[in-house]
Amino acid sequence: MDFFDRPPPAPLPAARIRALYAQNPTAEACALAWEIWRLQRVLVALEAGLRSASTLRHRQDILDRVAELREYVQGEPCLNEALAVKPGRKRGEER
Repeated sequence: MDFFDRPPPAPLPAARIRALYAQNPTAEACALAWEIWRLQRVLVALEAGLRSASTLRHRQDILDRVAELREYVQGEPCLNEALAVKPGRKRGEER
């Protein structure tokens, strides 16, 4: 079974994340909770950017907006780490 054939794990609701932090109020747990919040904000910004791109009429304007969005996420660790999935490859596939 391939990684992408499996259904994703169920998401944790915000209340559960807060409860986990309350049970383990360490600096590490706080950092993880803030990272979850930060990544959620990145997704909200990407969705807003894509929605605004869909209202554009000219091809170059759409391409420019998508380029802006790609630049916005360029620094995200999950896109730059060595073990991230490369385009055209599957997670765990030999390099």
